[in-house]
Amino acid sequence: MAVYELEIGTLPKRVLTRNKTRILYGVINSSSTNVYLGFDSSVATSGEKKGILISPNGGYYIDSSHKGEVWLIAEASTTVTVFEVTPEEPLERPIYGPPIYGIPPSAVARIQAYDGTNWVNVASTSDGELKIYLPKFEHDFGSFTAAGTSDSVDTVIGFEKWTWQVISDSSGTAHDVRFQGSIDNTNWFDLDVSNTTGNEMRHVVNKAVRYVRINVVSMGDASSISVRVFAIR
Repeated sequence: MAVYELEIGTLPKRVLTRNKTRILYGVINSSSTNVYLGFDSSVATSGEKKGILISPNGGYYIDSSHKGEVWLIAEASTTVTVFEVTPEEPLERPIYGPPIYGIPPSAVARIQAYDGTNWVNVASTSDGELKIYLPKFEHDFGSFTAAGTSDSVDTVIGFEKWTWQVISDSSGTAHDVRFQGSIDNTNWFDLDVSNTTGNEMRHVVNKAVRYVRINVVSMGDASSISVRVFAIR
């Protein structure tokens, strides 16, 4: 596994070239500056070509599907950590036994990111097995006391496997709560609907979107409805 400490400035910089054998790559931003990620030299910090934000003070981005170029740009000169996992040649068996990606099975290697309070594992090896901690998304949309639509939330990298829960005190007349998604933050479509009384947990799969929101069409006879969403890739 290759790990680089790279200086990024206010002009786009290519940090990874196209690699068809790439298993996984990531960028960790431990600096105090916003960094943006894109897939060609047009990536920018604002406007139509604005890249994917990698937040300062421990923000990170991990992708296991993109095999092409990776470019970064920052709002000010800074340094970030870039790593790339590829199927490297194993070390010699007489010395280490059967390692994975050049790491002895008796050792443990971890990739960590700082969340502002603690260092958390995003990938690790153990007993010759590479473990990847996939990105997750979690958001509390708060409580509704009347029909209406929540603010939209940008998940940045998009997700396709969702679990959402509705906590409602409706009892006689069903509420109508819509979990909605969008790919442009303008046109919205129902991903799922809760149309019952009381509390409910529901699951949505194979519906990849970047933006999500909650639309309470009807409270039924509820005085309060709370909604929370969790997702993985």
